[in-house]
Amino acid sequence: MRGRQVEGEARGGDPAAFLIELRPVAEREEPAQRTATVPLPRLAGIAGASPVFQGVVRQVVRDCDQGRWTLLDGEPGTGKFALVRAVHRQVAAAAPFAVHDGSDARKGAADWLRAVFQDLAEDRGTVVLRHLDLLPAPMLRQLDGMLRGTAGRSGWVAALLTRDRPARPAAGDGTGGEERTAVRARFRAEVTVPPLRHRTADIPALVTCLLARRGADVHCTDAALRSLSRAPWPGNVGQLDGCLRYAEAHSTGPQIEATDLPSSLLCQSQRPLSAWESTERDLIVQALLDHGGDKSKAARSLGISRATIYR
Repeated sequence: MRGRQVEGEARGGDPAAFLIELRPVAEREEPAQRTATVPLPRLAGIAGASPVFQGVVRQVVRDCDQGRWTLLDGEPGTGKFALVRAVHRQVAAAAPFAVHDGSDARKGAADWLRAVFQDLAEDRGTVVLRHLDLLPAPMLRQLDGMLRGTAGRSGWVAALLTRDRPARPAAGDGTGGEERTAVRARFRAEVTVPPLRHRTADIPALVTCLLARRGADVHCTDAALRSLSRAPWPGNVGQLDGCLRYAEAHSTGPQIEATDLPSSLLCQSQRPLSAWESTERDLIVQALLDHGGDKSKAARSLGISRATIYR
């Protein structure tokens, strides 16, 4: 790899550009035992073979196996808790599994924090902290102290954060942003569970898994699967499960037809968007929201033309 500065100056005195040249070289052969691919474990109740999802599963399994505290974030309905529960059952099924949901803290903050501390102080098992985004700043400060004081425990700790779509960076806006950042720092690993629109190739396997989870004696036709694969899924896997329940209730036989699906799914794009296209769409939508729908300002903020926004 080598690079050189291109002659001339851009506005503001910065260099005009740098030219980077990359030359591929033959990879050094390594022993077979080092290059062998570790097979992805089959997790009960979890489906998805797309590379982006497999990478997440591998990391969470590795973190649990090594006791590395993990923070999982993602949009609502992406299956963060289902993934953590499945990984625990795969890696440490004999160990305790304690779940503390931030939505329960409003019933009694002191009792909630006391229960969390008791499980954290237990030097084994998995402790799952769900919906930390719902905790107010004072509780986050106390939780941060508990995590700091029990950092040496041997069991796994997984924290789940739900963020809106598209993602917005956390800010110290007086609503717990600074405290949430401090809590995040207690976790050595962070994983983002991808939204369903970024892994549409997994939808057929997910449909089979969700139907089997309920013991439903039905299956989707190819036309129904195509309709499901074209939908944008703002509610992610949770919304997909709800659509299947609706379709199952409206089907008249052992097959779910496209006409059995909610009508909102029948008027979508003609093909599934790739992960790149979905990400690009999300950024454009967020830029339009940030600038009150002004396409010129949104285009300037993204460094693209107005024509690209229209396309």
